[in-house]
Amino acid sequence: MGRGHGRVVVYFHGGGFVIGSPGSAAYHRCLNDLAAACPAIAVSIDSRLTPKHPVPAAYEDSLAALQWALSWPGTARAATSATTSLCTGTSGAWG
Repeated sequence: MGRGHGRVVVYFHGGGFVIGSPGSAAYHRCLNDLAAACPAIAVSIDSRLTPKHPVPAAYEDSLAALQWALSWPGTARAATSATTSLCTGTSGAWG
């Protein structure tokens, strides 16, 4: 599997499924730093946002992305271990 050895960081950006993008400089930098420290493969979710795409579109996108990440060889095994599993996201105000 390469450098991550089956470890995957699945990152859900902040914004309450209304605003935000995994391409944001702050999210991108945070995820890159986290993946480098683990080491792991980083997957940043780019879900459809409301109100253009009503609920449950963002949830469906997030679940599909998580299932896709876990379909890689080695990741399903790693995801069942508490020492190699991490699913993260952000919330709160930027000021």
